[in-house]
Amino acid sequence: MSMTVLHNASSMAGHMMTQRTSPALKKSLEKLSLGLRTQKSSAEITQSLSESDALKAGTFRVLAGIQDGISMIQAASQSLGKIQDMAGRIRELALQAGNDELALQDRGYMQAEINAARNEITHVADNARFGRKRLLNGDSAVLWSSSDSRVKAVIRGGLRSSEMSGQKFSVDGDYTVSAHVDAGQAQIQESNTFTVNGAKADGDTTLGNTDQLKGILPKELTLTQGDGRQAAIILREDDTLHDMAAKFSRAISHGLGQGEYTNDTDKFATFTEEGTLVLRSALAGKNGSVTVSTGGELMRALSLKTTQTPQETHYTATITESGGAILAENVKAEDGVIHGAIHSNIDIDLGAMFGVNATWNDDAGKFELEARNPAQATIHTADNTAVFQTGEGGAVMVSAGDMRADALGLGSVNVMSRESAFEAVAAADRASDIVAVQQAKLGALQSRLERHIRNLTGKSESLIEIQNAEEIMSLAKNSILTHSNSAMLSQANQSGQNVLLLFRG
Repeated sequence: MSMTVLHNASSMAGHMMTQRTSPALKKSLEKLSLGLRTQKSSAEITQSLSESDALKAGTFRVLAGIQDGISMIQAASQSLGKIQDMAGRIRELALQAGNDELALQDRGYMQAEINAARNEITHVADNARFGRKRLLNGDSAVLWSSSDSRVKAVIRGGLRSSEMSGQKFSVDGDYTVSAHVDAGQAQIQESNTFTVNGAKADGDTTLGNTDQLKGILPKELTLTQGDGRQAAIILREDDTLHDMAAKFSRAISHGLGQGEYTNDTDKFATFTEEGTLVLRSALAGKNGSVTVSTGGELMRALSLKTTQTPQETHYTATITESGGAILAENVKAEDGVIHGAIHSNIDIDLGAMFGVNATWNDDAGKFELEARNPAQATIHTADNTAVFQTGEGGAVMVSAGDMRADALGLGSVNVMSRESAFEAVAAADRASDIVAVQQAKLGALQSRLERHIRNLTGKSESLIEIQNAEEIMSLAKNSILTHSNSAMLSQANQSGQNVLLLFRG
């Protein structure tokens, strides 16, 4: 019985030692087989990293974040391409409009297409998104607000920058714009005298009974404002001369939006006792000018001529921080825009009516533009730049400026004259340059992020190779231990058999 117990104990020991070493061998073989697979593709490398606790907390997450940055840049770049195409189309139309052989009505049609292209540019910029982040309306760089709706910030890029230590910081705050205003002048136009059988017509005369409009109505007219905004009206034979004036007045007030500058919205057009139609603007400068275009007969009948030329409002501004420190003093606004006074990536657009009231003067029969001095507005800015970590304390900052039509300088493109068409060509060229620079900046950022991905992937592969080497050593050790145990058990079993033989002998 004692010999039987010895034999069973030896068998159980061998079985137990085999159970202790097999899991280690199995684990090493699994890790090595995974390591061999990770050499085949970056996707499998990422899978391998996700299964390593040490790498998962670091490199894998950094790689995923960088790839998000690249995807965001690619989404913005695709939309910038569409905006560039629209800016090119505006330039083509403006070049064509520079030819003198075009009739005013033809220019009106071209202006309508330009307006559609501008609206498409703004639509693309407003709807370029990555997730919930808007990319090309300026929000991806800076969030801002203004205490005066007429004063706007034009965003060219983010506010965040790097210190020598590599730490990122931004310039946020509240800034007060205090401007001395030299109010401009609005446009006035007057028609020829309307007559009936050669005698001066009164306001109740129907258009079909006047010498000038008899037999040529109905006709549609298009009113084009200096900033390119358009409105249309239709004149009919049974309209009176007062009705015609009311239609023009509503078109300028509501269609062109000048009603926001005055309470006297019925004074934009009137039929006078002298038998003439008078068109008035309440918006200073060339952006407030109004051009009427229609068929040749009606244009000759109206024969509008400018009796008061528009003049721009001029601003001299001082900008202070919330603490009272002066950032800029006695700065001249160029076409109503202050460039880079708060930050190199922020322009301040004061427009044409900041600090200006349009007051109706009944005696003079026109809107008088009066300055409120000093005019003040406060602008608040907050950086919204996206920062993508690249590992080892590094980061890449990604932001894009406002690429909408107004921010690109296309908000006041007008081709209703040869001179303004030439200005429109220059504006389209500047807009294309702004878009091209933004594309180049994003392209450079994408190259940086892709380089970081290559570097991190290379480090990941090296770490995996080290892990594989360690597992090979572990496999060899466990294999040796397994074979040693097997040999010892074999010898023990053999010795037990010899003892049994001796007993039997």
